[in-house]
Amino acid sequence: MSRAMRFFKDIVFFCYLILRVVKDRSYINSLKYVKQDKPISVFGNGPSLKNVIEKYLKDNSLRGKTDIMVLNFFAEQPCFKLFMPKHYCLADPVFFRSQSEISERVNQFWDILRNETDWCMNLYVPRHFEKWARQQIDGHKFIKIISVNFTEYKGFESLRNFFYKKNYCTPIMQTVINMAIYVAINVGYRTIYLHGVEHSFFDGICVNSDNQLCVVNKHFYDKTKPVKNVIFNDKGQPMKVSEYLSAITKMFLSHDLLSEYAKKMGVSIYNCTQGSMIDSYSRINMNDVI
Repeated sequence: MSRAMRFFKDIVFFCYLILRVVKDRSYINSLKYVKQDKPISVFGNGPSLKNVIEKYLKDNSLRGKTDIMVLNFFAEQPCFKLFMPKHYCLADPVFFRSQSEISERVNQFWDILRNETDWCMNLYVPRHFEKWARQQIDGHKFIKIISVNFTEYKGFESLRNFFYKKNYCTPIMQTVINMAIYVAINVGYRTIYLHGVEHSFFDGICVNSDNQLCVVNKHFYDKTKPVKNVIFNDKGQPMKVSEYLSAITKMFLSHDLLSEYAKKMGVSIYNCTQGSMIDSYSRINMNDVI
């Protein structure tokens, strides 16, 4: 692409972006930056998180050294109340649907969140699902819902980090981990540790005899041996290989953008997950952290 064409494209994207920002301006200041005294540990749902949890549970002195951020179905775990996470992130649309292939589990999740949370906790949700989330929480005494603007930045690279900082726009929110890192940076954490973020999305990938893409999804809470499952898109249709690879590419690109943004903000991000596929952040051994 020529420089002139790139400039024209950036102008078009930037003008569209400004219109989106003006339209969604009520969400701009939802993430309040307050310099935090502690580091934060972000708990992904990868298999290695099981070892991290066991280490925390064996040594009570470790709990409290860092603030904790958890994701997705972590509330189902018996240790949820022991950790009393300060931050909780939800991004997957499945948590905000009245009907889905896992509706029963989602309803049970919201019941747990309502009934078990008896400490102050921030719950971060995409802005377009804020109303639905508030209906589920129903004025909970301890849970504060904070909406996150999911407007992806497109335009001049020189202005990208400024728009991130002001919460006008975000990097690509392809997964909840991308969302969690962005939130941690913008609420004031200077050191971020990532646990259980294997991102092993290529393990066991195949296409079955019905031309359906199958992938082995591994989580720390799995009680049985992981199996290959058909992957569905947001429309509930089997995902094409091209769709899947495009989504994975966006996820890793988002990590690259977050890494650059963190450096601009003076934030250190350490990936403590052995064997993680993420190459955007510095690596550190879990034992050096906790």
